[in-house]
Amino acid sequence: MKSGPRFMTADSTESLFRQYYGRLCVYATGILADPNAAEDVVAAVFLNIIANGSKGDVGLAYLYRAVKNGCLKNIRQENTHTKYLGSGMIAVSEDAYDKHIIQTELTVALSALLEELPEGCSRILKMSYVEGLKNAEIAEKLCISIHTVKSQKNRGLSLLRERVSLQYLLTLLLFLKNF
Repeated sequence: MKSGPRFMTADSTESLFRQYYGRLCVYATGILADPNAAEDVVAAVFLNIIANGSKGDVGLAYLYRAVKNGCLKNIRQENTHTKYLGSGMIAVSEDAYDKHIIQTELTVALSALLEELPEGCSRILKMSYVEGLKNAEIAEKLCISIHTVKSQKNRGLSLLRERVSLQYLLTLLLFLKNF
């Protein structure tokens, strides 16, 4: 016997919000190039789920689609569509959106791996690979020697290798580098 449609409860919506808010903001920021507008769009998606009492389970795929549609609506409302098309921020094909979702998920996975490292290693790897700083710049900013930067970077990479296979790590870094 089938029961009627299930509605999202406040608890389940809050759980989704806590679990996916950050990665959805990263995704929306990639489309809008404005972190504040991205947060507004993601918040609006969750408010819409609450207001409309969404039926059934709301999964990550639904949330990504809703955020993408919210971003496009935001762009239309702001009448900046031409500006974003000219700057390449809006991709026309669904393929581009799919790639952006994959990039967001990989970024979240890499961030989680970096957070598991000791603080010094994590900070130096982020400064080097995420911010693109050179060893000398890192050493200057942190008031440490270049030798310390190099050893912390090597230690961090070694710890990452222990946690994931080298092939996965290289694929991840190459994928992120191409975006």
